[in-house]
Amino acid sequence: MASSEAKKSILLNAFDMSTVGHLSPGQWMNPVDKSATKRSLDYWIELAKLLERGGLNALFLADTYGGYDTYEGSLDNCIRLWEGSWADDAISPDPENDSYADPDKIRTINHKGKYLSLLDAFTTTSEDVPRWTPRVVAEKAAVGGLAHVAVGSPQTVADDMERWVRDGDVDGFNIGYVTTPGTFEDVVELLVPELRRRGVYADPTLERVGLTACERVYGKGQSGLRNDHPGSRYKYDRYQEEAPYEDAEAAGE
Repeated sequence: MASSEAKKSILLNAFDMSTVGHLSPGQWMNPVDKSATKRSLDYWIELAKLLERGGLNALFLADTYGGYDTYEGSLDNCIRLWEGSWADDAISPDPENDSYADPDKIRTINHKGKYLSLLDAFTTTSEDVPRWTPRVVAEKAAVGGLAHVAVGSPQTVADDMERWVRDGDVDGFNIGYVTTPGTFEDVVELLVPELRRRGVYADPTLERVGLTACERVYGKGQSGLRNDHPGSRYKYDRYQEEAPYEDAEAAGE
């Protein structure tokens, strides 16, 4: 007998980054790929129009190294990386020689602060990656990187998503691309209709017009953080001011 339990709606985000090599390094050399045009506002406008047409929940922009130096010099480090690491004429795309930028016009920013070394952020090892080698870099930089990759027809990918929702209780997916344009068009034109046919993806023209970002996740009427969200402890009527940070060594002097 078929289950009467309502299916959980799936949330989809597009996953991009302001770089030519996000989760599919080298694809910028593909003649139809537009990754190398991300410095133009037109790229983002056209992507936004496409995602809106597909009713995607959000565009998730991956962050970059340099913004993680806790408390100490975080803005200074961002400016160092933005202004001091690349020469103004460093970018010189040359697909035939697999070169997007002139390495002689790019310098390493060797900041080492109390909480973070910028260089260490690129070379940190672990039990899974005890040593960075060309083979390891290639494996981690392959299409999909460290994430799950679903390949096949819209029905196959939809089956895979529903299995993750059912078995892993996930709420949605950040979808990366292989080529742009290409991947997100397939999502909007092929995958979204299949998910809607199954009743697991909202039709924005019927269900989500005028809703806030929170309402699109939690439901109509829930326009802010829910009370069980960890961030709710910072709400105005609950927030407790924390004691100022004090360096233990300095305090002992």
